Amino acid sequence: LGEVGKDNDDDDSVCDGNDRGRKRIMDESRNAEALTLEALSQGMQYRSDFTDSLLSAIQKSAFFEHSPSDVWLLMCCNHASHNRSKVRSLFRQKAASGAFTAELVKGAIMDNGTALSFLFHSSAVDLCDVLVRSSEKLARDIGGVMYNLFFEEYKDPMQRQEIIGALVTHVGSGILSETDVAMEVLAKLT
Repeated sequence: LGEVGKDNDDDDSVCDGNDRGRKRIMDESRNAEALTLEALSQGMQYRSDFTDSLLSAIQKSAFFEHSPSDVWLLMCCNHASHNRSKVRSLFRQKAASGAFTAELVKGAIMDNGTALSFLFHSSAVDLCDVLVRSSEKLARDIGGVMYNLFFEEYKDPMQRQEIIGALVTHVGSGILSETDVAMEVLAKLT
Protein backbone atom coordinates (compact mmCIF):
# COMPACT_ATOMS: atom_id res chain seq x y z
CA LEU A 1 0.00 0.00 0.00
CA GLY A 2 2.86 2.38 0.74
CA GLU A 3 4.10 2.11 -2.83
CA VAL A 4 0.64 2.86 -4.19
CA GLY A 5 0.44 5.98 -2.03
CA LYS A 6 3.91 7.01 -3.16
CA ASP A 7 2.93 6.63 -6.80
CA ASN A 8 -0.16 8.73 -6.21
CA ASP A 9 1.99 11.49 -4.69
CA ASP A 10 4.25 11.40 -7.73
CA ASP A 11 1.22 11.54 -10.01
CA ASP A 12 0.00 14.62 -8.12
CA SER A 13 3.33 16.38 -8.61
CA VAL A 14 3.31 15.50 -12.31
CA CYS A 15 -0.28 16.71 -12.51
CA ASP A 16 0.68 19.95 -10.73
CA GLY A 17 3.57 20.35 -13.17
CA ASN A 18 1.22 19.77 -16.09
CA ASP A 19 -1.21 22.34 -14.68
CA ARG A 20 1.60 24.88 -14.35
CA GLY A 21 2.70 24.10 -17.89
CA ARG A 22 -0.83 24.54 -19.23
CA LYS A 23 -1.19 27.83 -17.34
CA ARG A 24 2.12 29.08 -18.76
CA ILE A 25 1.03 28.14 -22.29
CA MET A 26 -2.34 29.87 -21.79
CA ASP A 27 -0.60 33.00 -20.45
CA GLU A 28 1.74 33.03 -23.46
CA SER A 29 -1.23 32.61 -25.78
CA ARG A 30 -3.07 35.51 -24.15
CA ASN A 31 0.04 37.68 -24.39
CA ALA A 32 0.34 36.79 -28.08
CA GLU A 33 -3.31 37.74 -28.60
CA ALA A 34 -2.71 41.04 -26.80
CA LEU A 35 0.29 41.82 -29.00
CA THR A 36 -1.67 40.90 -32.12
CA LEU A 37 -4.57 43.18 -31.18
CA GLU A 38 -2.17 45.99 -30.31
CA ALA A 39 -0.41 45.61 -33.68
CA LEU A 40 -3.76 45.58 -35.52
CA SER A 41 -4.90 48.67 -33.62
CA GLN A 42 -1.70 50.52 -34.45
CA GLY A 43 -1.87 49.44 -38.09
CA MET A 44 -5.45 50.60 -38.45
CA GLN A 45 -4.36 54.10 -37.51
CA TYR A 46 -2.33 54.32 -40.72
CA ARG A 47 -4.17 52.07 -43.16
CA SER A 48 -7.60 53.53 -43.83
CA ASP A 49 -8.03 51.19 -46.83
CA PHE A 50 -7.68 48.17 -44.54
CA THR A 51 -10.06 49.67 -41.98
CA ASP A 52 -12.64 50.59 -44.61
CA SER A 53 -12.53 47.07 -46.08
CA LEU A 54 -12.92 45.52 -42.65
CA LEU A 55 -15.86 47.75 -41.71
CA SER A 56 -17.52 47.02 -45.05
CA ALA A 57 -17.10 43.25 -44.58
CA ILE A 58 -18.57 43.37 -41.07
CA GLN A 59 -21.44 45.55 -42.23
CA LYS A 60 -22.32 43.12 -45.03
CA SER A 61 -22.11 40.05 -42.78
CA ALA A 62 -25.37 38.27 -42.03
CA PHE A 63 -26.59 37.83 -38.45
CA PHE A 64 -25.34 34.26 -38.16
CA GLU A 65 -21.89 35.08 -39.61
CA HIS A 66 -20.67 37.24 -36.74
CA SER A 67 -18.10 35.95 -34.30
CA PRO A 68 -16.32 37.38 -31.25
CA SER A 69 -13.44 38.37 -33.52
CA ASP A 70 -15.75 40.93 -35.17
CA VAL A 71 -16.14 42.64 -31.79
CA TRP A 72 -12.38 42.55 -31.25
CA LEU A 73 -11.68 43.98 -34.71
CA LEU A 74 -14.19 46.78 -34.23
CA MET A 75 -12.49 47.65 -30.94
CA CYS A 76 -9.17 47.75 -32.80
CA CYS A 77 -10.65 50.06 -35.43
CA ASN A 78 -12.17 52.27 -32.73
CA HIS A 79 -8.72 52.77 -31.17
CA ALA A 80 -7.88 55.28 -33.92
CA SER A 81 -9.80 58.50 -33.33
CA HIS A 82 -10.37 59.12 -37.06
CA ASN A 83 -12.26 55.79 -37.31
CA ARG A 84 -14.50 56.31 -34.29
CA SER A 85 -17.60 57.76 -35.92
CA LYS A 86 -17.77 54.94 -38.50
CA VAL A 87 -17.07 52.23 -35.91
CA ARG A 88 -19.54 53.63 -33.39
CA SER A 89 -22.24 53.81 -36.02
CA LEU A 90 -21.64 50.25 -37.24
CA PHE A 91 -21.39 48.81 -33.72
CA ARG A 92 -24.61 50.57 -32.70
CA GLN A 93 -26.35 49.37 -35.88
CA LYS A 94 -25.28 45.76 -35.32
CA ALA A 95 -26.33 45.86 -31.66
CA ALA A 96 -29.68 47.53 -32.42
CA SER A 97 -30.50 45.00 -35.15
CA GLY A 98 -29.78 42.06 -32.85
CA ALA A 99 -26.78 40.90 -34.89
CA PHE A 100 -24.50 41.48 -31.90
CA THR A 101 -26.04 39.50 -29.07
CA ALA A 102 -25.19 39.28 -25.39
CA GLU A 103 -23.74 35.81 -26.04
CA LEU A 104 -21.51 37.09 -28.84
CA VAL A 105 -20.24 39.97 -26.71
CA LYS A 106 -19.68 37.62 -23.77
CA GLY A 107 -17.61 35.34 -26.00
CA ALA A 108 -15.51 38.32 -27.06
CA ILE A 109 -14.88 39.71 -23.57
CA MET A 110 -14.88 36.93 -20.97
CA ASP A 111 -11.48 35.35 -20.32
CA ASN A 112 -9.92 37.78 -22.78
CA GLY A 113 -8.98 40.58 -20.38
CA THR A 114 -5.27 40.25 -21.08
CA ALA A 115 -5.78 40.38 -24.83
CA LEU A 116 -8.16 43.34 -24.61
CA SER A 117 -6.25 45.33 -21.98
CA PHE A 118 -4.59 47.58 -24.58
CA LEU A 119 -8.04 48.53 -25.91
CA PHE A 120 -9.74 49.05 -22.54
CA HIS A 121 -9.21 52.80 -22.10
CA SER A 122 -9.07 53.84 -25.74
CA SER A 123 -11.88 51.79 -27.21
CA ALA A 124 -13.86 49.40 -25.02
CA VAL A 125 -15.31 51.87 -22.52
CA ASP A 126 -16.00 54.30 -25.38
CA LEU A 127 -18.11 51.71 -27.22
CA CYS A 128 -20.02 50.85 -24.03
CA ASP A 129 -20.73 54.55 -23.55
CA VAL A 130 -21.98 55.02 -27.10
CA LEU A 131 -24.28 52.00 -26.86
CA VAL A 132 -25.81 53.02 -23.53
CA ARG A 133 -26.50 56.50 -24.95
CA SER A 134 -28.22 55.00 -28.00
CA SER A 135 -31.90 55.58 -28.72
CA GLU A 136 -32.34 51.88 -29.61
CA LYS A 137 -33.18 49.59 -26.68
CA LEU A 138 -31.23 46.56 -27.96
CA ALA A 139 -28.11 48.70 -28.36
CA ARG A 140 -28.50 50.11 -24.83
CA ASP A 141 -28.91 46.60 -23.45
CA ILE A 142 -25.73 45.39 -25.19
CA GLY A 143 -23.89 48.43 -23.81
CA GLY A 144 -25.04 47.48 -20.31
CA VAL A 145 -23.96 43.88 -20.84
CA MET A 146 -20.54 45.08 -22.00
CA TYR A 147 -20.07 47.33 -18.96
CA ASN A 148 -20.98 44.41 -16.70
CA LEU A 149 -18.65 41.99 -18.51
CA PHE A 150 -15.72 44.40 -18.41
CA PHE A 151 -16.28 44.97 -14.69
CA GLU A 152 -16.24 41.19 -14.12
CA GLU A 153 -13.22 40.67 -16.35
CA TYR A 154 -11.01 43.40 -14.91
CA LYS A 155 -10.11 43.25 -11.24
CA ASP A 156 -7.78 46.26 -11.31
CA PRO A 157 -9.26 49.04 -9.14
CA MET A 158 -8.40 51.76 -11.67
CA GLN A 159 -10.24 50.00 -14.48
CA ARG A 160 -13.20 49.29 -12.25
CA GLN A 161 -13.28 52.93 -11.13
CA GLU A 162 -13.36 54.01 -14.75
CA ILE A 163 -16.37 51.77 -15.38
CA ILE A 164 -18.16 53.01 -12.24
CA GLY A 165 -17.40 56.61 -13.19
CA ALA A 166 -18.84 56.11 -16.67
CA LEU A 167 -21.97 54.52 -15.21
CA VAL A 168 -22.42 57.38 -12.72
CA THR A 169 -22.12 59.81 -15.63
CA HIS A 170 -24.94 57.94 -17.39
CA VAL A 171 -27.06 58.09 -14.22
CA GLY A 172 -26.54 61.85 -14.04
CA SER A 173 -27.35 62.42 -17.72
CA GLY A 174 -31.01 63.10 -17.04
CA ILE A 175 -32.04 60.83 -19.91
CA LEU A 176 -34.36 58.21 -18.46
CA SER A 177 -33.45 55.32 -20.78
CA GLU A 178 -29.73 55.88 -20.25
CA THR A 179 -30.17 56.22 -16.49
CA ASP A 180 -32.21 53.01 -16.33
CA VAL A 181 -29.52 50.94 -18.07
CA ALA A 182 -26.75 52.41 -15.90
CA MET A 183 -28.73 51.77 -12.70
CA GLU A 184 -29.44 48.18 -13.77
CA VAL A 185 -25.73 47.58 -14.36
CA LEU A 186 -24.74 49.20 -11.06
CA ALA A 187 -27.26 47.02 -9.23
CA LYS A 188 -25.74 43.86 -10.77
CA LEU A 189 -22.11 44.69 -10.00
CA THR A 190 -20.56 42.79 -7.14
